Amino acid sequence: MAQLGSIYDDREGDGPRGQDLHWTAQVPPRALGHPLGVRVRVPLTLPGGGRRHRRTRPPGLEGEEEVLQLAADLPDGATLRVRFGGASLKGGQPGDLLLKIQVRDGELDDTWLGYVAPPASDEDRTLLYVAAAVGLLMLAGLIAAWLSG
Repeated sequence: MAQLGSIYDDREGDGPRGQDLHWTAQVPPRALGHPLGVRVRVPLTLPGGGRRHRRTRPPGLEGEEEVLQLAADLPDGATLRVRFGGASLKGGQPGDLLLKIQVRDGELDDTWLGYVAPPASDEDRTLLYVAAAVGLLMLAGLIAAWLSG
């Protein structure tokens, strides 16, 4: 998960920094305080400083998805800072990604991807396979009964 920080905290180290990038994501009210977090889409290239910049991703993470833990009392329009998530700068530190969260009832735009799924244990997978097998047997029985008359 990305490291979130206050937009008012000072950055570590001196020297040049990449461009800070801004994006707005919409989430439903029930996403606030979700224990496993939520997934939002943030494009890999964002406008900033009059041009488009590729945002920095932590090693091993690719794609447009960001996973966030949102406080239950997060106000609509709050801005979260993803440290070092902005544009990179050769010989310097990346800028930050400033992510504005809009809490919306009803239809959401394509930035909302859903909730983080809980990890499946071996026992959960076994139960899922058994339930699927039972469902297929029941369906086969219904089809056989329907075909016979």
